[in-house]
Amino acid sequence: MFRQRLGHGFKAEGFTRSRATTLGWQRGPLLVWFQCNPGGWDPHVGSHVWVNFQIGGEKSWDGPVRRLHELLTDDDLELLRSAQNRVIAKLSLPPRSHVDAMRRVFAHSADADLIIESYLAQFRPDETPYVRHQDRPLRYWDADDLEAWSDFLLPRLPRLAAEAIRE
Repeated sequence: MFRQRLGHGFKAEGFTRSRATTLGWQRGPLLVWFQCNPGGWDPHVGSHVWVNFQIGGEKSWDGPVRRLHELLTDDDLELLRSAQNRVIAKLSLPPRSHVDAMRRVFAHSADADLIIESYLAQFRPDETPYVRHQDRPLRYWDADDLEAWSDFLLPRLPRLAAEAIRE
């Protein structure tokens, strides 16, 4: 569904499906591709995807990559944060047994407490405004979240593509 919905929007802007990546579209020297969370799906926090804008060409996509957040306006960044918080609000803290199991796995790591705290922080709303130099993936819990991300991205696509090419 996410791929199909994005595909229609990208096609409307003159993009074609890319052969360079599974979830990507290109127009001229611009490749817009979605990078899935390498950790996959977590049964408690869901998953996330990054949106990348890369300059290159049919034979080589080794040009510079810019992430979505670098191209957004201040207002867009605030909308992004609000959307992230809507995803976070759907989450429930994992059972104590899950956190205890994590503690056992990382018990020998000097960073065990930091790892656990970082994991648990994913359940708290983001209260600090986002800024362009912070890498922010698009979090999702269910298909509704992916639909909302499509609704967020597609109206901005013409401006984002122009900005990515300009840089």
